[in-house]
Amino acid sequence: MISVFNNPFAEGVERTFWEMCVHRDIEAFLAGDWSITEADFDEEEFFGMDACGSNDPRNWLPKYPTLDAYRREFDIQAKEFTGFDFAEDPRAALYSALQLSDPQINGDRAVIVKTFDGGILLDNGSTHVLEWRSIFHLRCKKNVWRFTGFTGYLPLQ
Repeated sequence: MISVFNNPFAEGVERTFWEMCVHRDIEAFLAGDWSITEADFDEEEFFGMDACGSNDPRNWLPKYPTLDAYRREFDIQAKEFTGFDFAEDPRAALYSALQLSDPQINGDRAVIVKTFDGGILLDNGSTHVLEWRSIFHLRCKKNVWRFTGFTGYLPLQ
């Protein structure tokens, strides 16, 4: 049976990237537990940009100069998320709204685009909108892929 919770890739780097970008990231976020995804990041090389919902790079901010800065933001967002009163399963909605591009790989480096395009129904009848795109940078060291950075919160249009 096909399910949004199951990795659609039987093997290879696509399976690895799905586990990192989808499964462990969502499960860590919902649990508010950074330790679930922590090993997926290269602490030494990590650097993250916040596109601030803009396609114009002049508006982007180097908001996450270290992995610790990103982890702190992750913790804040995960905690805020628990404050919503959902009318549907947020886990299913997150998995359903997420799409990954085919990875672009060159040697030990890769780029993958992670897109959220959907929403989660709230008890009050409104929708918590999930509409942004992030470009993740990865590097393989000793046969292990890790995130080295990203440009996140790009608009879909």
